Amino acid sequence: MDMQAWRLDDIPWRDREGHQSARPIKDAETGAEAILVRYPAGSVTSAHIHPCAHGLVVLSGRMATQDGEFGPGDVVWYPQGTIGHHGATAEGSVTVLLFTNKAFGIDYLQK
Repeated sequence: MDMQAWRLDDIPWRDREGHQSARPIKDAETGAEAILVRYPAGSVTSAHIHPCAHGLVVLSGRMATQDGEFGPGDVVWYPQGTIGHHGATAEGSVTVLLFTNKAFGIDYLQK
């Protein structure tokens, strides 16, 4: 398998529900993924759960979560099965690197 990489200035962002994401980088053997995600100011996901453990590294802006706010250089870790929500504060957008320990999935608890 070949190495994969992003150049942050050249990412083709894809529109998703309430945010944008880059093409994930996936590990074929474990299913682990790395996904760059950008939330516009005030956009926060509804409560959800993932079938994987995952972390978020805040690259720019401030990330709002159910347990407070986090800024550039902060890492937030959600064990598999944790119910949570996250996104951007009202003051500005946030860009995060989301990484998982196995294949990514998401189940929203409310729509």
